[in-house]
Amino acid sequence: MDIPPCNVLKDMISSGTVLMPDQSRKRTTAGIGLVGAWALYNVVLERRSACVVEIGMAQGFSTLSILCALAQTGGRLISIDPYVGWPSGKKAALYTVERAGYAHLHAHLEEPSYQALPKLLREGTRIEMGYI
Repeated sequence: MDIPPCNVLKDMISSGTVLMPDQSRKRTTAGIGLVGAWALYNVVLERRSACVVEIGMAQGFSTLSILCALAQTGGRLISIDPYVGWPSGKKAALYTVERAGYAHLHAHLEEPSYQALPKLLREGTRIEMGYI
């Protein structure tokens, strides 16, 4: 089994750290691991969904796994995470998305899912796949 083809994700998994915007490194405290990253990447790649929603972004492991597949299929990802009391997690996750070159495929909603999901439905967003 290999890591999905994303150098930033490979670095996070192999080093057990995440690079912060100030170029410091923090130990990863959340993540789906190699098996989870590979499985999620493959499911998204096979389904070829135009819009995926992720509830909970943490430090960006699942986010990058999804985005790596969507970069190949042309979809987009909406991540919902209010990051209550964890500003470094938010900074790390958003920076990993930027470093990997996937910012144009990604939107982050910084609010609870019980508020964000009804808003997306009211806006007419068509969600084809969800990951919690």
